[in-house]
Amino acid sequence: MGANPLTQACICKCSFGSVPFPLPKVTSPNVKMFNLGAAVMMDNKPLMFGTCISPMQPSMAVGTPGPCIAAAQVVAPWTPCSATVKINGMPAVNKDAKLFCNFGGVITINMAPAMTVKIG
Repeated sequence: MGANPLTQACICKCSFGSVPFPLPKVTSPNVKMFNLGAAVMMDNKPLMFGTCISPMQPSMAVGTPGPCIAAAQVVAPWTPCSATVKINGMPAVNKDAKLFCNFGGVITINMAPAMTVKIG
């Protein structure tokens, strides 16, 4: 099975955000894939995507886009995660995983380094 692991070089994008943002600091920086810190399911903070245009964002009640506060609104882990690969006991994450913001945003990987890791 091949996978494109999330690493510190990945760029994330929110469906309601105005700008992409690099994957936040990973919790296991000593575990490397191609010399980049590998991500696990709980590497979901802090994230900032510029201006948020979600209708659920508080400032949109008056029709004004507000600052992205995804760092406070993303509470769930990346999903889906690897069922077989663990990093320090936590599931590894690949480029197809998503995060979900409480304001309705879907956070995806906009750019990942071109690498494939053979598993199994």
